[in-house]
Amino acid sequence: MGKMACDIKNLLNENVSFLLRTDFPTIDKNQTLTQAFKLMEKYRIDRVVVTENKIPIGIMTKKDVLNKLMVERTRLVSASRLHVSSFYTPNLYHVDERSTVADAGREMKEKKISSVAVMKDDALVGIVIRMDYSKLLSSCEEISSKSFASSLKKVVRFGERITSLREIFLKEDVVYLPVVDPNNYLAGYITVNNIADALLFYQKDTKESLRKVARKEIVVEEVMSRPPLFVYSSDPISKASKLIIEHQSRGVSVIEKDLLIGIIDDNDILRNII
Repeated sequence: MGKMACDIKNLLNENVSFLLRTDFPTIDKNQTLTQAFKLMEKYRIDRVVVTENKIPIGIMTKKDVLNKLMVERTRLVSASRLHVSSFYTPNLYHVDERSTVADAGREMKEKKISSVAVMKDDALVGIVIRMDYSKLLSSCEEISSKSFASSLKKVVRFGERITSLREIFLKEDVVYLPVVDPNNYLAGYITVNNIADALLFYQKDTKESLRKVARKEIVVEEVMSRPPLFVYSSDPISKASKLIIEHQSRGVSVIEKDLLIGIIDDNDILRNII
C-alpha cells in the first residue's frame, strides 16, 4: 500500500468532529485544585472544563494555575484550600458543531488560546486542543521539519530554577523549552505542565513555613521530562507530528548537524497551517 498523501487543505475543511475530544474532564468551580489535577492526570490532558450547576462556565489550564499559584494571596494557602474558582478563565470560547477544523483553528489563533469548546445549541459536545492539529501532518512526508521550526527563545541549562522559568513561560507565551546538560547535550525538555505540577506538589506537601524557600530551590533537572524529543531538520514534519501525538507533548526540539537549532511547538504548527 502506498503512503497516504499530505492533504492539509482538505483536512482543514473537514468538520470539527475530525479533531474533537468527546472524552474530557469537567469539574465544578467549587472543587479543589488538587482534585482538578487528579482529573487532568487521569485524562492525560492539561486542562479541565469548569462548571457551575453542571453548566460549562469556563476552562482551567495548567498555565492558568501557573499564573496565579505564586501570587501573594495563594502562596501561603495549602493546596487543599485552593479552589478551581480562583484559577479558571471564565467565558468559554467556543465554535458551533457545524464548524470546520479550520474555523476552530482560526478561533484559537485570533483569541491566542490553546483550545475551544464545541457546542450543539447550548450543549457542550467536546473540545478541540491546539496540540491535536499535529494530527493533520501525520502523513506529510514531503515537508521538512525545518520549514515548521521556530528559533530558540531560550535553551534551559541544568541548575536553572523553575521559579525563574515560570516568568519566561508566562511573559513570552512559551509552551515548550529544550534542556541541555553541562556538556551541552540535549537532555530533555520542560513545559508549563512540568512547572505547574511541581509547584502544586510543594504547595501540597511542604509546611507553610518552608514553602516559599522550597519552591525557590527547585531546579529544572528535578522536574523536566526525559528523554528528549527531537527531530532532525531534514526529517519530514510527519515525524515531529507523531512524536507530539504519541507523547502528548507541546513540542519537539530540532537538530541540524548535531546542533540544536530550534523547536516545533503547537503554536508553530497552527501558525503554519492556518
